[in-house]
Amino acid sequence: MLLLQIYFGIPIDFANSVGIYTAGGHMSLQKEFIRDGKRRIIGSVTTGYVGSFETIVRDEQNHVTGSTSERFNTTRDEHDSLISINTADPGLLIGKRK
Repeated sequence: MLLLQIYFGIPIDFANSVGIYTAGGHMSLQKEFIRDGKRRIIGSVTTGYVGSFETIVRDEQNHVTGSTSERFNTTRDEHDSLISINTADPGLLIGKRK
């Protein structure tokens, strides 16, 4: 970080102002790929977001197919319609066709 300040002239608090860091340290997003029986990627699940949703689910073309919220215990599709009101299960969104 000090290198950025010296070399590029970027202030140290720049990362905090653009949201790279959270109060507890670095934001930690984790991405897992979902594969079929032939090892082809059929989707991905990215977790670690803070806010109204915690998980984003994407299909094999990297389009958002929905999101889940552990806080509200819900699963929503890409149009923000409720899929489940009692579970935050990204598996409900994998393989779902439009």
